[in-house]
Amino acid sequence: MFLEYEIYYWLVWIPITYFSARKKGFAGIILCHILIAISIFVADVILISQAMAKPNWDGTPDLDFVFMLGMLIRIFAVNIVLLPAAVLGWLVKRADENT
Repeated sequence: MFLEYEIYYWLVWIPITYFSARKKGFAGIILCHILIAISIFVADVILISQAMAKPNWDGTPDLDFVFMLGMLIRIFAVNIVLLPAAVLGWLVKRADENT
């Protein structure tokens, strides 16, 4: 599931998660997870639209309920995987505030 996204997605998502948590704290964590959810939605819709545009498209995959459910599961799973980066950024922010 996670290998469907190219490495450059992860190379963007991890710093966004870390630095938004470090700069804005809990609000940054929420904001970055919303931004990542939007980027996953856009990437998945583009991927499926490209598959549907092929001349020999046989009806699968398509933009149906199963696609949307799978996309929601991917959004949840990716954001869970990115939580350590968010927590690390938040802890660094708190440590900086205490010094």
